[in-house]
Amino acid sequence: MLVDTSVIPLVVYTVCMSVLGALAQVILWAKKPSDITTWEAVQSLIIGVIAGFLYATLRVEHGLPDGAMSFVVGYTAKDFIEAVAEKLKPDLTRAQS
Repeated sequence: MLVDTSVIPLVVYTVCMSVLGALAQVILWAKKPSDITTWEAVQSLIIGVIAGFLYATLRVEHGLPDGAMSFVVGYTAKDFIEAVAEKLKPDLTRAQS
């Protein structure tokens, strides 16, 4: 069998928890109710799904509960990606000149 079916519940669980983390981030940072339905909010949820899947497949055992860690991963993933992109932006500009 190509896929180990015993890990599917763990993957689904961590993805769901990371989506909840991303949703919490969207709700907590929204200034008005319409901010929850913006493209930026949708991006956060999409990144939360991707980050949760990556966490589930690449996780390292540190004794922390998977649900809590995947919630934190979902909550912080968008900010982390934006910070890395911001750090790389000046280097990309210099490399093109």
